[in-house]
Amino acid sequence: MEKRMLLRRVILLCVILACFCVPLVTGATEERIATAWDTIRDVEISGDQVVLAQGSGVMFLFRPYRIVRYDIPRKELVNVTAQDEKYVSYSEPSVSAARIIWRNGELIGGQVSLQDITTNMSRILTSENADQPRISGEYVAWETVGNYQMEFEPGEIVLDAPPRIRNITYLDPPSLTVRNLRTGEEHRIPLHSHAEDRTLSLDGSLLAWDDPVNGTWQIFLHEFGNNVTWQLTDGPGSLRSPHISGDWVAWQDTGNSGDIVLHHLLSGTVKSIAEGPETQGSPRISGDRVIWLEGKGENWTIRHYDISTGETTMVAKIFSWKAECWISGEHVVYLTQNVSTHQDEVYLVTLPARKVAEIPPTTTVLRTTTIPTPGFTAIVALAGIAMILGVRRWRRLRP
Repeated sequence: MEKRMLLRRVILLCVILACFCVPLVTGATEERIATAWDTIRDVEISGDQVVLAQGSGVMFLFRPYRIVRYDIPRKELVNVTAQDEKYVSYSEPSVSAARIIWRNGELIGGQVSLQDITTNMSRILTSENADQPRISGEYVAWETVGNYQMEFEPGEIVLDAPPRIRNITYLDPPSLTVRNLRTGEEHRIPLHSHAEDRTLSLDGSLLAWDDPVNGTWQIFLHEFGNNVTWQLTDGPGSLRSPHISGDWVAWQDTGNSGDIVLHHLLSGTVKSIAEGPETQGSPRISGDRVIWLEGKGENWTIRHYDISTGETTMVAKIFSWKAECWISGEHVVYLTQNVSTHQDEVYLVTLPARKVAEIPPTTTVLRTTTIPTPGFTAIVALAGIAMILGVRRWRRLRP
């Protein structure tokens, strides 16, 4: 009887360990690429370049941020804007190939600047107040804020935080601006209202955004080549955070626990790829890969959906109230805060390369093995040790 109980315990232990052996994404690697005692925000990735706004640690009324980029092949952090400008703050960077754009300012609106990584030359793209600048190839876009008046909350000024805004009165009508950098052609797109939490997503000549219509948020698109704007959705619930890549648009349906929805522009197919009961949000799409956040409070999971296979996997777990994620190709970047040190941290997850889609029948294929994650290897080793020790104990108890 004792032998049977021991064998059952050994098997149960191995099963439990095997459950933890399920890799986040088989063959994925993870590394920390940025950390700061001060705040990190506005992270974005394109190709092998990551950009972010990092607090300088020097406070004076407005928290000054500088723009930093991380070169993935070189594993190097480079300052894009000067770090000694104590009274100037930069935010909302966006990167595409060798170009980076950002906003000069932190609160509401500011000039948009562009820098060429290869030459380190910078220039101002617009002198009007703008928000959420985006760049993709030859195209740039931003929300045109225009002139406004701010009313602040009365009380003592806190030096390590921006003043609290009581009310903002916009003096100009809301609109979006899209510009072709090569030709200089520019389109101005009217919006229904000013909204501080609007999302813009640019992929080549296609711009996607959300805009409140009759009390509910809907998804809109603008195609620069034909100068055409259309409303993509007309649902009863609020649809937020659109992200576009190629022929696909992903968004969050806030009326259904934040379900993640995919829309194929050519076929018109719409499907939900993530549903409750957990809350989902912040969808990002790159090619046929989609990621999003799932969870609540200080327990979040980054999920990955493969459009070509329909498979959903887990990329990473985040145990913090701060959780944001982005994707470009096989690279996933996420922002969190270390619960022990209270430092903001940015991690880079490299997903495994895709297998060749088609192989001629006459081709001989060699079997390849995927390198597991470090945690996977350690747990498999523990399971093996537990099995060996259990078998030895069982043998000693044999009559």
